[in-house]
Amino acid sequence: MTRSAILEKSAWLVLASIFAMPAAAQDVSTVKSGVEGVVYSFYVYGDGCASSGGQRMSIRTPPANGVAKVARIPVKIPPGKPCAGQTIKVGVVTYKSRPGFRGTDQVGIDTYMNTYSNGVAETYFGKTVTVQVQ
Repeated sequence: MTRSAILEKSAWLVLASIFAMPAAAQDVSTVKSGVEGVVYSFYVYGDGCASSGGQRMSIRTPPANGVAKVARIPVKIPPGKPCAGQTIKVGVVTYKSRPGFRGTDQVGIDTYMNTYSNGVAETYFGKTVTVQVQ
C-alpha cells in the first residue's frame, strides 16, 4: 500500500481547526495472510500544513488471529488535497495475521486528539476495524 493510499484510509481530517468527516471512513480493511498491512490511519494538520502531532492511538482490543501495531510514519499529501505535496506524520495501525490464517479478524483502536487552542480539550473516539485476511 502506498503512503498516499494510507491518507485515503483516514478516519478524520482536521484542517485549520475545523473538524470535517472524510468522504468514507474505513471500517473494513483487506490484507494478505502473513503480510503486514495498514488497516487504519489517522492524521491531523492545520494552518501552515504542519502535522499537529497532537494525536495518539492505542490498541484497545488485540486481534485474535494476528498482531496489530501502532506507528507514526511520514506521508506526502497527495495532489488534489489541501496542503498537497507537504509531508505530515500519520498515525497508522498495521496488522499481520498468524501464518496460514485466512478469514475475518477485528482490532479495537482508541484514538485521542488534543485540540488545545485557548483551553484544554481532548477528543476521544474508539473504533473497531474488521480485517479480511485473504
